[in-house]
Amino acid sequence: MIKLAITDDEALFRKGMAILIGEFDGMEVIFESGNGQELLQELASREVLPDVLLLDLNMPELNGVETAKELQKKYPQIGFIILSTYYTKEFIL
Repeated sequence: MIKLAITDDEALFRKGMAILIGEFDGMEVIFESGNGQELLQELASREVLPDVLLLDLNMPELNGVETAKELQKKYPQIGFIILSTYYTKEFIL
């Protein structure tokens, strides 16, 4: 079973992604958070961590770029996929 978490400031998007992912066998969304700060707090309090994190790039409080840096330092075992509507080379790199 692949455990996922979703971090995005748009609640409707998070809920929709969670429902969509829940339709696939072998995948489970174990929690959602609205920004990077909430995500890091949630990870610190959990015994079971996600295998993969869907991470929005543009969020309040702690954006996706800063969150990704913290994830690499504190939780290198968690893979993450950046979600963004930005379509410029600078953001992609």
